[in-house]
Amino acid sequence: MHSFEVEEVSKRGNDYILDIDILPNRASDCLSHLGIAREIGALTKIFNFQFSIFNKFSNKKFSNTEELLQVKVDSALCPRYSAYVIEGIEIKESPDWIKERLESMGQKAINNVVDITNYIMWELGQPLHAFDFDKIRGGAMKIRMSRTGESLKTLDGATHNLGADSIIIEDSERIIDLAGIKGGANTQIDKNTKKIVFQAAIFDPTHIRRTSQELNIRTDASIRYMHGFDPELPPYALERAAEILEASNSEASIIQKIDIYPDPAKPKKIKLDIDYANNLLGTKLSRKEIEGILSSLSFKLQASSFMIPSYRLDINIQEDLVEEIGRIYGYENIKPDPPQGILKIPVRNEHIFWRSTARQILAGFGFSEVYNYSFIGGNQLSIVNCQLSVPELANPISDEFRYLRPLLLPGILKNIESNYKYFENIKIFEVGKIFVDNAERENIIMALTDSKNTETSWGFYEIKGYIDGFIKKLGITDFYYDPVLPEDDKRGHTFLLHPGRRTSIFINKNFAGFMGEVHPALLSKFGIKTRVYCAEFSFYKISDAAKDEHIYQKPSKYPEVVRDIALLVPRKIMVEEVLNTIETVGGPLLRDMDLFDMYEGENLPDDKKNLAFHLLFQSDERTLKSQEVDEIMVKITKVLEEKRWEVR
Repeated sequence: MHSFEVEEVSKRGNDYILDIDILPNRASDCLSHLGIAREIGALTKIFNFQFSIFNKFSNKKFSNTEELLQVKVDSALCPRYSAYVIEGIEIKESPDWIKERLESMGQKAINNVVDITNYIMWELGQPLHAFDFDKIRGGAMKIRMSRTGESLKTLDGATHNLGADSIIIEDSERIIDLAGIKGGANTQIDKNTKKIVFQAAIFDPTHIRRTSQELNIRTDASIRYMHGFDPELPPYALERAAEILEASNSEASIIQKIDIYPDPAKPKKIKLDIDYANNLLGTKLSRKEIEGILSSLSFKLQASSFMIPSYRLDINIQEDLVEEIGRIYGYENIKPDPPQGILKIPVRNEHIFWRSTARQILAGFGFSEVYNYSFIGGNQLSIVNCQLSVPELANPISDEFRYLRPLLLPGILKNIESNYKYFENIKIFEVGKIFVDNAERENIIMALTDSKNTETSWGFYEIKGYIDGFIKKLGITDFYYDPVLPEDDKRGHTFLLHPGRRTSIFINKNFAGFMGEVHPALLSKFGIKTRVYCAEFSFYKISDAAKDEHIYQKPSKYPEVVRDIALLVPRKIMVEEVLNTIETVGGPLLRDMDLFDMYEGENLPDDKKNLAFHLLFQSDERTLKSQEVDEIMVKITKVLEEKRWEVR
């Protein structure tokens, strides 16, 4: 509840063995008995563990009269390199207390020198390595990156072929150590060893992890190097190792100390807001209580900030301190406190509402929604003849996604091209962002292939019918079409659409988009062999108009009456003109009109076309009689014939 889970407790002799599951974020300071002792001290408030216990070793035998070992270090690979050269070594068995403790950790005892390196790693968390000094050729060591093709035989007798990203240590002639992972067999300690190098270093975690994975070598040392640990630990670890060695090897004498640390780690200082900490935790701890908790973790107060111990690599921001307060205080001691406040009804986001409504309407018309990337390639821009300033990505994943798209049509045409081999009749739509003149906008596009597959432009009226229904279902009444495209249109609509089958869409007298048959030349560039009709318009103009005009009208409870009418008109007459004429005469009882057929061809004069409409009559107050609907139809027929249009 405070630190880590104790998975098992067992007893061996006079010792209790705790199997503790150390979390990865605390591996840097708690993969050792010292780290766990600090935690226990903070939790039980029995003691405040200090490092001073390691300042015992006597330096009276130390004489650094000459540089016996020369070491060159790449600080990027090894930020700190510390070592002792010790002579007067007698290789023998370790004292019983060391062997017992190592064996209780599952570690086999080897000899008094190697056992000390393992003991220190478990006690303090600092991996040590011992070299036979006399086997280091040239009295020199260099830490560098390995080269592809190099190899090393390690202490376990295995030979490893190295790549170009392992940290190695070499003497004047050969590689002698796979740094941070496993030592080389060519400098190992044996019964004839008289002089040793105790090494305590800090190696780059990234390279250690990569080498461990590539060579499939996972050692206790490599695990600690992967997570990193206290950069101030190496000198203490060496003093502790020398202290233990002297106890069983009285003739041992340090003859050289090495500590290469060109860029010392700077102390971390974090300011803590007491009120913020309490608000975040849901507590009411006093300043004294909070300072006491952090003091038990060796976080020293300095002014209004806390100095972070060098071994706490996981503490970097104020919230990390708050977490420490919470876990030591005990999350189980924090009483649940329901949130209090006034709940305010959120304001409806009109654009989200109308976007959802638009999708539902188009799906109801049988259109399938598609989602395309917001990126476009230069090749597609040239195909659609776009003349706008199009934003270019600084770091595109490929040339196909180099620019932000200025319109939705290219993506829709790619969808049709890839799906037409499976489906003859395609009806799709997309609601997506476009980027025009360094501004982000949102458009809607709908497109369909010619379901009749005829030589006529039936699809033009089909897409127009869908647009009429779509706009009307949004509650917009003030809209119309104009066959003349805006003069300042720079998106290349002149090239995108067939010159004789295109029109602009105006809502509230403002240009909102375009509609028409996609130009055959453009379709051929996309490899499409059928007619395609599309409409693309501004979503924001539609949603704003819907928001302004939308008025709820409950459906009539009385039945509707449907009549059909067909007439022969000159080809130059627009369908909109016929609809407007019928609507004017039909009056309030004429609720809806739909063009359901148009024919141009055989058995008709060359300058004529046949139009057929469904007319829907309905009242909110009564059931309509057939006779009054007939009377309205007679009036409509009369007005149409006055225009010299033949009613059939």
